[in-house]
Amino acid sequence: MSDPRTESRSGAGSGSGRTPRLCVLIDADNVPASYAEAIFEEIAALGEASVRRIYGDWSATRLNVWARKVAALGLVAPTSGSVTIAGERLDRSSPARALRAGAIGIPEDPLRDAVVPQHTVHHHVGLDVLREVRKRLGIDWLKVQLHYQRRNEATGLRAVDGERTLSSLSGGNVQRVMLVRALGSDAKLIVAAYPSRGLDIATTRRTQELLLQRRSEGRGVLLISEDLDELFELADRIAVMHAGQIVGIVDPSSSDRYEVGRMMLGLAEERSAA
Repeated sequence: MSDPRTESRSGAGSGSGRTPRLCVLIDADNVPASYAEAIFEEIAALGEASVRRIYGDWSATRLNVWARKVAALGLVAPTSGSVTIAGERLDRSSPARALRAGAIGIPEDPLRDAVVPQHTVHHHVGLDVLREVRKRLGIDWLKVQLHYQRRNEATGLRAVDGERTLSSLSGGNVQRVMLVRALGSDAKLIVAAYPSRGLDIATTRRTQELLLQRRSEGRGVLLISEDLDELFELADRIAVMHAGQIVGIVDPSSSDRYEVGRMMLGLAEERSAA
């Protein structure tokens, strides 16, 4: 299998001439991403073609979106500001701390970022609930199976049998597994990057319903998407990015796609939602 870092990424960001411009931030607290800009400057020195070949179709905007996402999950430390999850401030960045505080992520590219292909669905779910299913020096796999069954039933996403290995699944079924893990959990903060990617229409709609339900239950949702219709339907606030910086935060109920489009192109003045 080839290394995905040496290949051009598929989807809207690759080969189409478009770069991701838009993300949604809910209750983000002043977490800049200057370290991402430094990374971009360093790889850009290799030349435009090399950047595409090594990193896909990354841009300064995309790196800033990435940086805010991983800061929320404790994967990197913010250079300034703070990250607080359900009232718990993460003074030191650590994935373990973020998970204990109640954060969970739906990755943009599960096959690259969140999957061990030769392991089963139950193995992946077991990692989420390890503290609850430990049995002396081993794992209580019956408890793992029950956790997966409950999450699957609670979400209604009809994910595959838990004994299937991830390498045997299609991209859409892998995404369902990731969604069941995240949206069927008790997470207080859900960081969802392109959650509808690879899904059929019915599953996409169900996923959107689950995100709205989790928001209504009082959980935080950080949604990263390029679909304007999805963003205007789901978001309470939309943070628009241009050239690697947030240029405005708008209220979807008092804004429209034309205004957001102008902001994406850098043609509008900065603004923030009340």
